[in-house]
Amino acid sequence: MHRPHRPSERILRRHPLHRRAGAVRMAAAVGACAGLALVVVPAVAGPSPQRTVRIRVTSKGEPNGSSASPRMSGDGRYVAFATAATNLGRPDPNGHVEDVYLYDDKSAAIILLSSPPGGSGADGPSSDPAISGDGSVVAFSSRATNLVPRANNVVPGATPHADVFAWSRDGGLQQVSLSSTQVPADGDSSEPDVSGDGHRVVFSSTASNLPGGHPDGQRDVYVRDLSTAQTLLVSATPDGPPGDGSSSAPAISPDGRYVSFATRATNLVAGMTTHGTNVVIRDLETGTTELASVSSPGTPQAGGPAPVSPPASDVSAGGRYVVFESGATNLVPGDTNRKTDLFVRDRTAHRTVRASLATTDQQADGGSFGPSISPDGRYVTFSSAAPNLTPGQPRGANAFVRDLVRHTTVLADASSAGRPRSGEQSGSVSGQASSADDGSQVAFVSSARNLVAGKRSRVADVFLRRLIPPPIAVAASTAGLSRGHVVISFFSADRQAGPLLCRLDHTARAVCPLGAVVLPLLSPGKHVLTAYAGGPGSAYATRPTTVRITVRRGGRARIKVTNPGAALGFG
Repeated sequence: MHRPHRPSERILRRHPLHRRAGAVRMAAAVGACAGLALVVVPAVAGPSPQRTVRIRVTSKGEPNGSSASPRMSGDGRYVAFATAATNLGRPDPNGHVEDVYLYDDKSAAIILLSSPPGGSGADGPSSDPAISGDGSVVAFSSRATNLVPRANNVVPGATPHADVFAWSRDGGLQQVSLSSTQVPADGDSSEPDVSGDGHRVVFSSTASNLPGGHPDGQRDVYVRDLSTAQTLLVSATPDGPPGDGSSSAPAISPDGRYVSFATRATNLVAGMTTHGTNVVIRDLETGTTELASVSSPGTPQAGGPAPVSPPASDVSAGGRYVVFESGATNLVPGDTNRKTDLFVRDRTAHRTVRASLATTDQQADGGSFGPSISPDGRYVTFSSAAPNLTPGQPRGANAFVRDLVRHTTVLADASSAGRPRSGEQSGSVSGQASSADDGSQVAFVSSARNLVAGKRSRVADVFLRRLIPPPIAVAASTAGLSRGHVVISFFSADRQAGPLLCRLDHTARAVCPLGAVVLPLLSPGKHVLTAYAGGPGSAYATRPTTVRITVRRGGRARIKVTNPGAALGFG
């Protein structure tokens, strides 16, 4: 039986002491950075301790209700979220009914969005926010009947159905779930997403009076152009009629041209024969739909566990990259974990890769979900219950950012001091995450009490974590020898630093802990160890420490260490 590797199997052995008795000191050549000839680490100032902040009111104590579904604007300044708390700003007029708020990280202002004109409270819950790239438009779903004058979601004797609304900084609140003739939808509408400029909102609906709507309550995907007040069917066949199966969980590209969504329809893509729930992408300009949940050769997904809910997806600017959830086992070689993974389809290169991988590129030991992708297709932010994606991560669902260019995965939900979260309420939901376009900061939900100073309650709060600057770590310019093994020591004065990401020659990447690290036995000749500083809640440094090792016959060796002068940002 195949057993997935765990990170501990790819950790270079840690020496119990920095230089234990009997170790042979090697000759050393000092690297390019002055001041590192000694074993002593320079006094490097660590990053600001406030790299994790909580969205909360500063003058009225703890939030008195749980929060969920944070969505960060592309520039990282704004976060839209849902909460049942009533004390995040001015007194919430509808009590503990869930509302949608907008947080400005620059001014620390919090604005209630799900409120009717005049400031009275919404008479139903609001949730599931989505935000434009600059934070000027926020869409959300609500069962309130009084947000706008024409909301028509009341059926006598029944619970009001959900509608989609959009708040804009310039235009206030308007209903999105309308037909092109401005008739309110007569069924549940939800799952909104917003284009980068805020002009287009996609959503799903069971309404029968929207374009192509089904009288039997089949869910379809729609796009509303807020500038033209037109609503179009997205889950349509090549000839225009709606699909023969339900469609949901839409996401729109930042440029507003492409929409990815989950569907059980079999007639949306010409020649499509696959069944079950698939992820497709629709070009709104050409009216064509393409199957996205395929392998590199274009084979439809197959095998593995069936999804328990419609698979989530997201699409980059220009529609080139689509990230999606799938439990299929045939999308990439070596997928043997039989878990829900995240995959990225490059529609230009016709290539599919897995994004839910450990920082050492091993496959996840648990399910991953909730992906989003940056406009350039480089960063995938997601949540996962896998326990083996990064060193030292806590149990339960965590938030991660995967850099598809550097092939690194970092833990996002860490404390201000760079420690993994702890002290959650039993059974609470953690890990829901959203990031800025450049992957430099992440918004996430957690009930942990150690993330910021002074948090006493165990309700789920929204936090912002800045992943940069990366931590700084250096290697000593002298090494030890223990039973024929070279011993390299890594140090850091940065309290955010943790294990480093290492590679010896051309072997698989491994994790090097701080302190003395025992390398494998080296053959005579030249070897190179590269080590990138990292840590919980931090990106990996862009410049590595490089240790060049020359092993001579007879066991003697010489090293040359080049330490980066500083972490040079993110990219």
